[in-house]
Amino acid sequence: MKKQETIEEFAENYVNKFYNNYAFKDLLKPLLIDGAKWQQQQMYSELVDLLERLTPIYKEDSDLHQKYDKQRLNLIEQFKKK
Repeated sequence: MKKQETIEEFAENYVNKFYNNYAFKDLLKPLLIDGAKWQQQQMYSELVDLLERLTPIYKEDSDLHQKYDKQRLNLIEQFKKK
């Protein structure tokens, strides 16, 4: 399995591949990193919001709710690590 590229690695590789102007590279790299982090936060927030809206669908005392809650927490933890 290929190692997932970090945001910083992506920005470095992108500017090296598409831009030859070194001054522009120094300006573009932090913008790419900030933009990618902002997008990542937006996706995370939308996912958490969706999961919180779905939670009331399940009865709190059912086995399904407990299973869902555990999966939801695991999914949220995965996103926090990225």
